[in-house]
Amino acid sequence: MHMETASLTHRRWVRVQTLLLWLFTMPALGDLHDPPSGIQPANENTYTYLEGIPVFMGPAGSQGTHAGLPYFFDLIAVAQLDDPLRRDAGIHRGDRALELARRFVASENRGNYLGQGAQNWAGATEFDRADARAAFLRDYESRLRDMAPSLPVVFGVAEERRVGDYDADRGGFPIVTSQMRPANIDIHGAGLGWFLTAQTRELELPAPFWEIDAGAARAMAARFEGDLRPGDRTRRPRTVRMVAFFEATSVDAAQGAVQIRRLHTDIYDHGLGERLHRLPDALAGAAVVRGGRTSPPRATGT
Repeated sequence: MHMETASLTHRRWVRVQTLLLWLFTMPALGDLHDPPSGIQPANENTYTYLEGIPVFMGPAGSQGTHAGLPYFFDLIAVAQLDDPLRRDAGIHRGDRALELARRFVASENRGNYLGQGAQNWAGATEFDRADARAAFLRDYESRLRDMAPSLPVVFGVAEERRVGDYDADRGGFPIVTSQMRPANIDIHGAGLGWFLTAQTRELELPAPFWEIDAGAARAMAARFEGDLRPGDRTRRPRTVRMVAFFEATSVDAAQGAVQIRRLHTDIYDHGLGERLHRLPDALAGAAVVRGGRTSPPRATGT
């Protein structure tokens, strides 16, 4: 009875923590669904919300680029960096304003600012193109800054995983990719718009493992099989979503570096309707993400 009470209290505390995160993040992030007039919304297929926290979806069955992350991190850059729209800013030393115009100008307005194929600013001459660029800065810079999330901000990264066969010796399920390789979630090397990631070997993540007793594991395995309808070929059996939650805490404007703190990693059912388990994350800490040069992360604790 005491264990049941403790478990219930823990679940309620987790929900309180999630609600607090929602209260701090949702006012700034609601605009991803419905941005100000003239701004292209983020592709709704690239992210979802879990109790108010934006979660960016990876490709099914494997690791890879999370298409919604560049949109999100470009907004952070616009709001936090000293002058992110100057002509030579950014990783590629190109016209950063042009890159942001391609991402954020609504499709119905693109002809006012961008030329055919969005390869350059609209206009036949360099003077016309300079005018189009100036018009974009005049019309969009303040709107993008207003839309950008305030730091600190919590976000998640979700990837499809498979629950392997129960390991009686270890007392749990291994969590593997569709190719049966163990794989935790990291954003090292992910496409983050303005920023690039840097990480040292000390923060390499262990293979995820779902500790669960044999009785509960038997019931969970039966549940996985029951979730598949007869003839369902849209996904492999026993697939789940593993969601890693991070907090972007601050940006060094001079360096173009954002500090990201790892919070926790959860296993959800495939439809993200229910959290099934919270994985132990002994490596919760900070990863440095920056444009251009890289440097080792500074750990911030769990």
